[in-house]
Amino acid sequence: MWNSISKHNFAISKSIYLKLMKIIQNSLIATALILVIACNHQNKSWKDPDISGVPISDVMIKRYEKALFTIDKKQLKTELLKIAGDYQVFLKGDLDDTLNLLQLSNYITDPLLISIYDTTIERYPDMKDTEKQLTTAFRYYIYYFPEKPVPHVYTFISGLDYEIPAIFLDTALLIAIDMYLGQDYKPYGELGLPAYMISRFSEKYLVSDCMNEIAASLMQNTPCGNSMLDQMVYEGKRLMLLDAFLPQVADDIKIKYTPEQLEWCRKNEANLWKFIIENELLYSTDIQVINKFFVDGPFTHGFESSPPRLGAWLGWQIIRSYMEKQKDVNMKTLLDEADAQKILTTSRYKPRR
Repeated sequence: MWNSISKHNFAISKSIYLKLMKIIQNSLIATALILVIACNHQNKSWKDPDISGVPISDVMIKRYEKALFTIDKKQLKTELLKIAGDYQVFLKGDLDDTLNLLQLSNYITDPLLISIYDTTIERYPDMKDTEKQLTTAFRYYIYYFPEKPVPHVYTFISGLDYEIPAIFLDTALLIAIDMYLGQDYKPYGELGLPAYMISRFSEKYLVSDCMNEIAASLMQNTPCGNSMLDQMVYEGKRLMLLDAFLPQVADDIKIKYTPEQLEWCRKNEANLWKFIIENELLYSTDIQVINKFFVDGPFTHGFESSPPRLGAWLGWQIIRSYMEKQKDVNMKTLLDEADAQKILTTSRYKPRR
């Protein structure tokens, strides 16, 4: 049943993954934006920056699923041409191609997808709260990276594609809104996914997921070596970016832990660090050993009642300690620092017992 969805999902897969459209940016406005923000960006500290002077417009989310599922299906090509201008990131494909039109027709007439769409509209009749949260997050993003364009934001129905709930394409942010319907949404259970994963299909993770994708894009040119420490520092940098973009968001949301899992980390931080040091794991390049500390799952292998990805959490604490010690380091400087050992040494990281 689920495989049949992806086959009809022309509206999403082709245009998203091939990045067929770059939304045109006004170069003069973009240049002015960089100059204005640069003038206000004298304080390099990442803590509590003043973003009131970041001149971006309020986010207005475009609902592709509404535009697509409400068109007159009897006049499919004509109706698609009407909305193509607003949704070229999805509809850049050749609408004169009969096969493309057939795929789109199958997609919007699929009973399961129609049911998902109905639930989505019931759950999200508007997205004012999300728009407000993203506007604030984007102000922090542009504050730290003023040369970056403010992305346009779209929602779409993915057909419960849980692997990519949010997609960032430089100038466009695409949100698979059907992956945020709440853990009690019955079709999630029918996917056969584990409970820990389904628990994250909630609105409270939506904005964090979006900013995590943006953070990941900034990490593309960040070197990462082969050791456990290298991987810790890499993941710690990504989570630090979330700290910068979402300073008011709780840590458990940013790392996707339960509050109880986060408390476990805090209580066991010193013992966990001691275990890694005493067992000479910090500089290990054994991929099987490293994966235990970074792969997702219900827990970290070998640590009873622990959350997953303990290596990422420890890396986060190292980077936080580093940023506390280096008051003049901004986000760009942090990303450019490739020496994980230097970061660890400078951080003087020492868990409290």
